[in-house]
Amino acid sequence: MRAARWLVVVAVLAVNGAMGGCGGGSSYGGGLVDPCPTGSIEIQVAPSGLAFSPTNRTGVRPGDTVCWNFRADGHDVTSGAPCTADGDFATAGVQPAGRAFTHVFAAAGTFQYFCSVHCGMGMTGTVTVAP
Repeated sequence: MRAARWLVVVAVLAVNGAMGGCGGGSSYGGGLVDPCPTGSIEIQVAPSGLAFSPTNRTGVRPGDTVCWNFRADGHDVTSGAPCTADGDFATAGVQPAGRAFTHVFAAAGTFQYFCSVHCGMGMTGTVTVAP
């Protein structure tokens, strides 16, 4: 019985990941791409464990494209305070390693984001956009 439950969980995650590219990513000036576009500002997703690198991305200007490069399977990017989505941007479900997600930041400010799968374990980050 326990193995059957795990099989269902794995199947749901596989379908969710496979459908991640179907929605075209964010409707807020970004989306799913392979790989990060030239000239974008990169953040690595889970390069070694449950973290973004860098955790706090600075050096971003209004109009810049930030690209989250998925280095491991089973993660996503969701905007908002940890574990509370604000709807500004998000991947369409968890993504496999090798995928990337972009978002164009139009205005100055500090923008929080997190992995919805692992936010309770501290997988969070910020992007600071300066004028």
